Amino acid sequence: MGVYRRKRQDGSVLWYIDFYVDGKRVRERVGESKTQAKAVLLKRKGEVVSGKFQLRDARKTPLLSEFAHDYLAWAKQHKRSWSRDEHSLKHLLKRLGHHRLAELGTWEVEKYKSERLAEKSKQQSDKPVAPATVNRELSCLKRMYSLAIKWGKVNDNPAKNVQKMREREGGRRLTTEEKEHLLRACSEELRPFVLTAMQTGRRLSELLNLKWSEVAPDFKSITIREQKNGETQVLPVSSLVQSLLAELPRRSEWVFSSKEGGQVKSFRTAWENAVERAKLGRCRFHDLRHTWASEMGEHTDLRTLMMLGGWKRIEMPMRYVHPNSSHARECLEKLAGK
Repeated sequence: MGVYRRKRQDGSVLWYIDFYVDGKRVRERVGESKTQAKAVLLKRKGEVVSGKFQLRDARKTPLLSEFAHDYLAWAKQHKRSWSRDEHSLKHLLKRLGHHRLAELGTWEVEKYKSERLAEKSKQQSDKPVAPATVNRELSCLKRMYSLAIKWGKVNDNPAKNVQKMREREGGRRLTTEEKEHLLRACSEELRPFVLTAMQTGRRLSELLNLKWSEVAPDFKSITIREQKNGETQVLPVSSLVQSLLAELPRRSEWVFSSKEGGQVKSFRTAWENAVERAKLGRCRFHDLRHTWASEMGEHTDLRTLMMLGGWKRIEMPMRYVHPNSSHARECLEKLAGK
């Protein structure tokens, strides 16, 4: 048993490990680090002694592109965010799809991360791909391998020890003027959807999936059945949203439907066009939720904000509620006057 290296055409070095299992020789590619290769070899020795190592021909494991079909089918059944995985897979398979599951190593994943960060964003050609985008792709790859291990396809997860990058905190808070410009720039179909998001702070997927059966007869509340935290919530809405819902045409079961009555899967193109016409620069749909929470945090308590926003952990709404000295003094005076 031992470690050895091989030089690539570009001059870089890859380290391999070499050991025997039941009289059969096994060679495994690890990456660019000799230290890591030694660590993996030590791990394999322990697996061989304990009987946990399963001899498997790496050439017989499926290609990453082949396994991606099985993973996506699983994701559609078990994950509400499967569409995010589908988008991530387009980039992952473009660079890594030709690798077999057992042949992909940490070095290839690190290289993927570096190359993606050097790419230009399709949304903003003058800027590189955001670290948050690459992090979502690495999370998708890591989850794929976790399932592959569970299903007996491979023994190791090459993305497990790849560190994610620090992301830009928070989001953009739109000014009152910017919100007015955005609404004027929206198409006829997009405007009620954006206005509802501004008034309720709900997530994109929750509004896209909203049905008329989940709207109260008097329009004073809506039922959110597909929240990120997996719970159902009856949400009161403002008089403005009540009027908006009352005026929307009922073409089908979906509140925000296409002109033909089908469910709208995405407003992405209409949104990007509106943002461009309003001259807002970089503006994500999720920034509407950030703006709503920031504004609500100035006028309500933490628990109410948490309930209205549909957060399960209190750390999330805490970012939007800031202590106010005048409000604190007002509370103290009320207590003193009792």
